[in-house]
Amino acid sequence: MTRARSQRRRGKSSQIESDGTSGLQSDKTEAATSHQLPAKVATVAPAVLFTLLLVATAAGSFYYAAGEVIDDAYISFRYARNLVQGHGLVFNLGDRVEGYSNLLWVLLLAGAAALGVELVVASKVLGAACAVATVVALWRFAPEDRGTVGWGALIAPALLAANPSFALWSVHGLETALFTLLVTLGLREDVGAHSRGEVPRYSALWYALAAWTRPEGPYFFMVSALFGVVAAPRVWLSRQGVRWAAGFVLLEGGHLVWRVAYYGDIFPNPYYLKVAWTAASVGRGLAYVGGFFAAPGAALFLAAIPALIAARRERWLLFLSIATVGYLGCVAAEGGDAFAGFRFLVPVLGPAYVLVQEGARRAARSLPSWGKTGGALVLVAAAALHGLHVKGEVDAEVAGSDDFIQSMRAVGLTLREQFPPGTTIALNSAGAVPYYSEFRAYDMLGVTDRHIARTSPRGLGRGQSGHEKGDGKYILGLRPDLILAGNVAVIDRLPPPGFQARPLPMHRSEEEIFADPALPRLYETGQLRLSNGKWLVFLRRRP
Repeated sequence: MTRARSQRRRGKSSQIESDGTSGLQSDKTEAATSHQLPAKVATVAPAVLFTLLLVATAAGSFYYAAGEVIDDAYISFRYARNLVQGHGLVFNLGDRVEGYSNLLWVLLLAGAAALGVELVVASKVLGAACAVATVVALWRFAPEDRGTVGWGALIAPALLAANPSFALWSVHGLETALFTLLVTLGLREDVGAHSRGEVPRYSALWYALAAWTRPEGPYFFMVSALFGVVAAPRVWLSRQGVRWAAGFVLLEGGHLVWRVAYYGDIFPNPYYLKVAWTAASVGRGLAYVGGFFAAPGAALFLAAIPALIAARRERWLLFLSIATVGYLGCVAAEGGDAFAGFRFLVPVLGPAYVLVQEGARRAARSLPSWGKTGGALVLVAAAALHGLHVKGEVDAEVAGSDDFIQSMRAVGLTLREQFPPGTTIALNSAGAVPYYSEFRAYDMLGVTDRHIARTSPRGLGRGQSGHEKGDGKYILGLRPDLILAGNVAVIDRLPPPGFQARPLPMHRSEEEIFADPALPRLYETGQLRLSNGKWLVFLRRRP
């Protein structure tokens, strides 16, 4: 009888293990394939190739790190510098406006600045480190790969490491790489827990840190919590589930309380500026997402179909599919991005590639050897074609950013040399020029201006995200010493005698300023030779 009970217990334990680990059959299949290879090759070669992928990731980041960071990154830099100098988390001294949406990134940069590291360099080093760590977290992401060294687990890391958008935005100055890492770490733990029908231990903390980094961070916490409660209510509504959720609530709740106490707002100022929730805005967002997934080579993502079909019986695949597709819906609802290079899609590239990886592996199980080889070649060709499309968008962003930042740096440094401290400027591009000039700056687009961010012009959502709002009369009422109109107009040479260079208005604030009949009485056109030999054309307040 004892022997029979022992056998029944062993049988029950085996059944539980098989149900909890949804990819058990995959392990056996891959193990069988591995036995056909020399043991050392089957074990060592994937690890060696993965190490080369990390080197490739670092090389891609290094390649783009040679260029300039984006202008908006200098807004975060200015907040970090003011914090280190004892002025608080402000853009203009004494004016509490949360003109950033990446608190954790700003704090990390402030820590680097306190150690004497130049902020542009710090942003690139931190971003590249986060990119490499993300590729590490993506390897053996699937629960069935934990504790094994298989070739199939290299597909998703390889696709991510080769993506030009991932490489660029890791070193372009903003928080994208940090947010991507935190989301990947949270999802990695969640897929393991959901596959076993358990509550994860620390993913809520990763999501809380992600919420400190980007406003979309709470989305992943809510998806994980709702999925768990629906799929396994008794487990997720237990004391363990409450403890898991408490970590997020405490961290993000504390963040929200601090924001209201310090800035007086529930959301960061860029939220009020950019998120319109109009049909036109959503249409713009759908076009933004579609520009990535409806591009040449996007047939690559059709490889995820077998994984989506398998999601009906494999809980972790269902969770990952919902989290990924839902996030893309959030990006569309927010109206997309003003910059090229698919910045807002980078955080879920890893999960999307995991779905491609798992779909390809499941499809390969029913194919003969020649079919697997052909499928692999098609996958590589599609990935290469899609990578070329993405690289075209990335190169456009790099070219425009490099030329622009080099001019704006010259403008900021020359203004600081030629005008006294206390000079005030108004401009659309409130990044590099205010950072290098260190002057009080009035942001005519409204990223760091509470009043402009809350205006509601007609047709909101039809223009460029974050560039639709403005108030020319309000800016003139602030009486800035200099108005750097024309989106900071820099020309190679002055016109011949008898002609006068005048900046051409760009965006709403400038258009309203130039249409104001009081402008000629208040301001006159000025020119200033820059340190790079070019000329700045601007409006100077009359004495």
